[in-house]
Amino acid sequence: MPVYTKKCLDVIDAIISECRVCPPVDFMKGEMPETIYTSQNAMWDTGATNTLISPKIIQALNLKSFGKSSISSANGIIETNSYLIHVGLPSGSIITNILALENDNEDYEIVIGMDIITQGDFAFSNKDGHSTFSFRIPSTEEIILKE
Repeated sequence: MPVYTKKCLDVIDAIISECRVCPPVDFMKGEMPETIYTSQNAMWDTGATNTLISPKIIQALNLKSFGKSSISSANGIIETNSYLIHVGLPSGSIITNILALENDNEDYEIVIGMDIITQGDFAFSNKDGHSTFSFRIPSTEEIILKE
């Protein structure tokens, strides 16, 4: 079971990790992507329903729009292009056929949303002034904090 854990020396205000993105291919048929985009700037966001990708990734992978979707943001509801992708997490897990929405936020190349987070166990703590984040797929147990 692949697990990713990131320990930080300070309390952090955003969970940032590496992430890989590729166009959808059929791994079961032995297909391999021609191009894989690696980002060092993927943010994990429990407030995002969907995974978001930047125009830079769309261009680098020459992705074709799958249609339009709505995003609710601080600026209201906007229509944006959607793309079918595979996402490689830092644990080595690959999440296939994610409907990612285009996002022009320049702060992060990828926003990992609840469409991926809900597929596993997600834990975050701030013990002794430093942050620790862990994620694993598949989910193996219910995580309940004790007093």
